[in-house]
Amino acid sequence: MSREARVRGLLTRYGDKAVWNGQTFGVHLWPVTEGAGPNKLYHCVAPASFLPYLGDTVECLGKTYTVYKVEGEILEGERLYTTAVLALCDEWGR
Repeated sequence: MSREARVRGLLTRYGDKAVWNGQTFGVHLWPVTEGAGPNKLYHCVAPASFLPYLGDTVECLGKTYTVYKVEGEILEGERLYTTAVLALCDEWGR
């Protein structure tokens, strides 16, 4: 089993369900704690196959998020997982 498959398996088993582009992924979300005021940014770890563009929307835990930043983590030439920063949308989808 590849390292990417192990990460994907862990996220599927223990993560929250997120929908992007009609596909469901296991992800782990937690708030960005830097700065003051109400927190609307969230870190996201997702499988390597989760490849959204900036500005795409992701639904998770009954809320809608906009993709703010996306990066891939690579070890020895293998993409292991995707990291992203998601911005929580308001009730009007902004």
